[in-house]
Amino acid sequence: FPKPFTKVKKNRIVELSVFKDKATIVVPNYTGLDLKEVQKRIKKDRLKLHSKDIMFFPENSISKDKVYFQSPEAGSKVLEGESLKINVSLGKSDGAFEVPMNIIGSSIDNAILQLRKSMFSIGDIDTIYNENFLEETVFEIYYNGDSNQKIEIYEGMIFTVPIRVNIVITKD
Repeated sequence: FPKPFTKVKKNRIVELSVFKDKATIVVPNYTGLDLKEVQKRIKKDRLKLHSKDIMFFPENSISKDKVYFQSPEAGSKVLEGESLKINVSLGKSDGAFEVPMNIIGSSIDNAILQLRKSMFSIGDIDTIYNENFLEETVFEIYYNGDSNQKIEIYEGMIFTVPIRVNIVITKD
């Protein structure tokens, strides 16, 4: 008190606080739920789930899009706002890795999520200045070939192994 950035007159009492106390919460069990259901519940449960903390793996015995691992474990006590890490099943692997459609022009978070869901790892994230695209949208994806040459990747391309994908995003 008073609110931040308020001018304070001489001899006025000011109350300072360093940070807001966070409540301790018990982590719910998300295993067995669909990824979309977890994403819906996470905010209500006062936790966070970033796209970088969602890992996808083929699992023959677990249905596609089901969460089969979480950290911190269910029942653990954490401070509200803690980040959750989860593993999601891709179901049975068929040995083909297809670059998802609608990556170009999407948000960086969506692109990372979709690429990881298709088993691709994320490499460098570069920026390019372009006024014709919204800021922080995907402009291009590529991988590094022999001698570090830049090889453009097109949506729908199929690879026999999951490659490391580099992403170029726009800045204004």
